[in-house]
Amino acid sequence: MPNRFVRWTMRIRFVYIWGSVGVFFFSCSFLSFLTQTTTIPPDVGILSATIDYQGDFYSEVFGYSKDAPNIRHYILAIPEDESNQASAGAIFTSLQFPVNPGEVLLREDSAELAWALAYLHEAPAGEFNGQLAPGRYFVAAAFIAAPLSRAEAGVDDDVILFAGITGGGASTDYRDIVLEAGETTTVNFLLTDANGWG
Repeated sequence: MPNRFVRWTMRIRFVYIWGSVGVFFFSCSFLSFLTQTTTIPPDVGILSATIDYQGDFYSEVFGYSKDAPNIRHYILAIPEDESNQASAGAIFTSLQFPVNPGEVLLREDSAELAWALAYLHEAPAGEFNGQLAPGRYFVAAAFIAAPLSRAEAGVDDDVILFAGITGGGASTDYRDIVLEAGETTTVNFLLTDANGWG
């Protein structure tokens, strides 16, 4: 009986010790994972931007929602030394809805604004988190809406839908943002029917 008790005691201690070791290593690995995913590289800054549309026009005409397939959100972040080349409004209104996901197209008559595409970033569902070189940026936001089909729009046969038209909302005034190395800068854009185009 005493020997059996000793054996069971040893087994319990064995399980306890190795269980503790396992918990320790798991905790270290998990903490390491958290550290890796939240650490910002020292040579960049993070721009965290949110686009929030509060209006009726694009909801009624284009079926706007943040994750609608006919909606694309964009953040324009232009370095200070490039910012005097064009207004945000001129850049945004030169865009047309991409034929393929991830593709940004300029209208044929807007080739002179092609330089701005390097500073245009997709913001899926109105959210953008991007690493940029530290410095001063001029930042604006927009969404582009592709036309709905007649069935999607729920219109009668006597209503004319212009297949080529796109619409969008834009924050056409640049925000002056300074990104610091190793830090996150957050900016929120509120878009309304008053600052959009159609």
